Order: sequence, then structure tokens, then C-alpha cells
Amino acid sequence: MSEPTLEDFFTQSEAYGEEEYSQIPEGYRETINEILRGLSESSEETEESITQ
Repeated sequence: MSEPTLEDFFTQSEAYGEEEYSQIPEGYRETINEILRGLSESSEETEESITQ
């Protein structure tokens, strides 16, 4: 059997994440998405300040 590739890892992670996400009550999903968007935006700002 060949060594797993990075692509294999991301495919497995994505499938696992979707499975876990589907177990979250729908009312909480939007809140979680807002938090994740906020984290994503703040990391982009940090990245921009580092590259300047």
C-alpha cells in the first residue's frame, strides 16, 4: 500500500468535518459559521500586515 498523500489527508479531513458538522444542531451552525468567518478574516489581516 502506498503512502497517503496530502490530498488523501484533506479528502479524509473534509469527509470527517462534514460528518461532524451534520451532527451540530441547525440553530448553532450559523453562529459557528460567523465565528469561523471572523477567525478567517482576522488571519487574513494578520497575513497582510506580515507581508507589508
